[in-house]
Amino acid sequence: MGRLLWRLKLNIQKQQHTQRKTQAIINQVKNVQRADVNGKTKMNSENIQTKHKIKEIDRIKDFNDLLEISMLNDTEKEILKLHYVKDKDFGYIADTLGMSRANVYKKHLKCLKKLRKLL
Repeated sequence: MGRLLWRLKLNIQKQQHTQRKTQAIINQVKNVQRADVNGKTKMNSENIQTKHKIKEIDRIKDFNDLLEISMLNDTEKEILKLHYVKDKDFGYIADTLGMSRANVYKKHLKCLKKLRKLL
């Protein structure tokens, strides 16, 4: 009987640990979503300037030329095309590419840093 109680207690502790880890992950996702909704992004002034320069490119051909000379991989190029040419949000891009929204956002920031050198 004592061994059975010990196993039950151990199983409960494992479940509680798993619930705490799951809750921590949920809280992280909520914080990222809140930051997106409230407009609080991790973009510094250089990234903001780069983003404005990209939006000022008049023709799609010029934008595509910029992407071709950049050292971006195909996924990064697709993220930028969807966001700036087709004016899609990060949630749509994430669904389209099968990635998380946070991952798309991080890749977007990485792309801005790379393109800053070319603009």
